[in-house]
Amino acid sequence: MRNRSNQDPLNFPIKINNQLGALLRIIETGDAKPTDQSYVVFKELSARLDEIKQRLDAILKNDVAQFNNAATTATQQILK
Repeated sequence: MRNRSNQDPLNFPIKINNQLGALLRIIETGDAKPTDQSYVVFKELSARLDEIKQRLDAILKNDVAQFNNAATTATQQILK
C-alpha cells in the first residue's frame, strides 16, 4: 500500500475494491438488515464497477487484439 502518511489518501485515493470491502464490513456488522444508505452506496459502486468493466472489456477486445496482431506480424518477419 502506498499510503504511509496522513497526506497520502489525498494523493492516492481509495479505490473501488476498498470501498466495496468497507461496505461489506458495514453490512456484516450487527444483526439488523443493511440500511437504506447501504443499498444506495452499493448501487452507486456497482454502477461505477460496471463502467470500469466495460472499459476493460473494450481494451481487451481492441487493444490486446491489435497488440497480438502486431506481435505476430513482427515475429513472422523476424523468422523469415
